[in-house]
Amino acid sequence: MRKKAEIIHNASLEILETTGLRLHHPQALKLCTNNGFKIDGNRVFFEPKKLMDHISQAPSSFTLHARNPEFNMQLGSGKVNFAPGYGAPAIVKASGRVRNAVFKDYKHFLAIMQASQYFDINGGIAVQPSDLPPEKAMPMMVCATMTASDKCLLAPNGDKHGTDVMFALLEALFGIEDLLQKPRVITLISTLSPLQIDEAALNTLLTYAEYNQPVMVTPTVMAGTTGPITLAGTMALANAEALAGIALVQMARPGCPVMYGCQNTCADMKTGGISIGSPERVLCVAMGSEMARMYDLPFRGGGSDTDAHGFNAQAGMEGMMTLMNSWQSGTDLIVHSAGILAGYAGMSYEKFILDLEMIGMLRRIENGIGVSRDDLALDVIAAAGIGGQFLTQQHTFQKCRKELYSPRICKRGQLGDSDHQAELLASIETEKNRLLASYEQPLLTKEKMIVLRRIMVENELDFNACLQDSTVQNIILNKPK
Repeated sequence: MRKKAEIIHNASLEILETTGLRLHHPQALKLCTNNGFKIDGNRVFFEPKKLMDHISQAPSSFTLHARNPEFNMQLGSGKVNFAPGYGAPAIVKASGRVRNAVFKDYKHFLAIMQASQYFDINGGIAVQPSDLPPEKAMPMMVCATMTASDKCLLAPNGDKHGTDVMFALLEALFGIEDLLQKPRVITLISTLSPLQIDEAALNTLLTYAEYNQPVMVTPTVMAGTTGPITLAGTMALANAEALAGIALVQMARPGCPVMYGCQNTCADMKTGGISIGSPERVLCVAMGSEMARMYDLPFRGGGSDTDAHGFNAQAGMEGMMTLMNSWQSGTDLIVHSAGILAGYAGMSYEKFILDLEMIGMLRRIENGIGVSRDDLALDVIAAAGIGGQFLTQQHTFQKCRKELYSPRICKRGQLGDSDHQAELLASIETEKNRLLASYEQPLLTKEKMIVLRRIMVENELDFNACLQDSTVQNIILNKPK
């Protein structure tokens, strides 16, 4: 695998040096000029040694700091972290009916993620709310996440004004000196394949670098449409785009944390649309992980990805294939680990909850097999003797709730004649309701809430709509001094 990664690396350097990459942002072009790269219009030609010198300044690991330090995330340390689905505009119900996602759905997912033990991060674009104007959606989603969760913050990317509002909110929450010293928020930027990065993505990249906050530079090249149909060509093209983006971060602020991202996959040759539940997707993510390790950078990959249009066997099969591949590849942050359907077009509450079950199983596998004296249980085996049983042993009583994974959703036990799909959906609904009922809004001081509201109101944004329980918060905020 490493030999193939080196071949792809050399091909990427050739692309960047001879074909170049187009940057749609004057500040980015100025940075490249100031750092000695050849410019022709808005096309940059990257000399390999200079490029890699910049990339070498990126840290190999960093800590993303949560409001509650219990949820701090180590990225690049070898631990696999999970993040939710991202960007879906629709909700797909178990019945197959499709409806537009709304802000209420977004806040429901925030509550589920805060309550779940499997996420140390919250936010992003769990769904894209159709009832929010596009120019207001990003800061409102960030504000909703800040007030609903004390986990690490995954932010949507947006236009310059929305990004500026978001950082004003972050300054109010943490202070500018804290932000400059600690990674507090992370976002992803996508390249515009082939070989371009657009103005919005570059503005996000440069603004995050200004505040010393990390971005995930993530090409999503589709073999056969936005990239060559051969996977090696697609990976070489995508790697060139990723390297250019990472180098730009370091030109803007040397040492700023950054993640190498890979969402590459193939196009469906029947329709031309994206395919994320394919074996080619698995191969691309595995190779992306190897590329990131070669550059000594933290890696972001995909999760429980599927092309299925509903909550069905295809969704489960493809989802487990892609999620387990990312986990086995040592992905530092798996985005889209729960809920995604139909090539990122849909989000499913049912699949989200079932994906949490899959993550739980992977966490159990991750723990492995202990071989301590107590684990070997030689005295227990001796006590049970030949032909004995272990169910009533004290050793079993002491460990039965923690040693073995106990599913919340999946069915075990004796086979019976019943509507198994209905039983599965009922178990999922019970677990979803349990998570929502167990949600507790983390404390934010009245002073912090007032400052956040002032920033939102000054930017003509509805602060109360961002809250999980606006009635209670209104009572607190509107008390006379």
